[in-house]
Amino acid sequence: MKNLKNIFGKKVISLSEGEKIGYVLDIFLDSDMKSLLGLKVIDEESENEVFLPFGKIISQNEECIFIESSTDCEFNFGLKNNNPIGKKVYDRMGVDLGKIIDIALNNKRVDKIITELGEIKPKFIYSYGKDCLIFSKGKKLVKTKADNVFERRENLPKIEIMSQEIKKPNKDVQIESPAKMSLLPSMLLNRTVTEDIIGLNNELIIRKGQIITEKFLEKAKKHNKLNYLIFNSK
Repeated sequence: MKNLKNIFGKKVISLSEGEKIGYVLDIFLDSDMKSLLGLKVIDEESENEVFLPFGKIISQNEECIFIESSTDCEFNFGLKNNNPIGKKVYDRMGVDLGKIIDIALNNKRVDKIITELGEIKPKFIYSYGKDCLIFSKGKKLVKTKADNVFERRENLPKIEIMSQEIKKPNKDVQIESPAKMSLLPSMLLNRTVTEDIIGLNNELIIRKGQIITEKFLEKAKKHNKLNYLIFNSK
């Protein structure tokens, strides 16, 4: 398990019972966003949600996650939903650093938080809330030989802000707080799907490359696949 974005929608299979428990609906990180606690799994038929602890996962492939028994899942997990994928990232001066698109793991430890503009090490997270993530404990957003706070992805163009020192603003200049992020189903309209979305009984909801319309949104709702459209569209 290296990239969490690929985990959504995978089937969870019990080896001892030879049964499908459900599919992965969400993830749970610890409060510091430094390790993966487990997965939220939903049964397609009953729509019951259970928590699968990370330590109970035996193995996985491209389509499935394997556990020993259905009893490894917990019904009353009582954990805070701590999934940052899709949320915005800002530095402490309010500079927009893009939306989180993936999380890279090293075993269960979070190795990097990947945004549209670059990669952030968990140790540089300044604060995290329900709307966005704030990063950088330093006063500058510059690369140094000692430590790279924000590592740029090689396939993206150079962004000037990352090579400049951010100066302290004039006292007369008012800095607006980051806007609250709230992704409604209607905001998915006219986005392009990046992966095939499969619903109940392996029914195809929408193909890769198609544009999301009201018709596809309604179909995704009926199949409980809105999360898939959020993480697999642009």
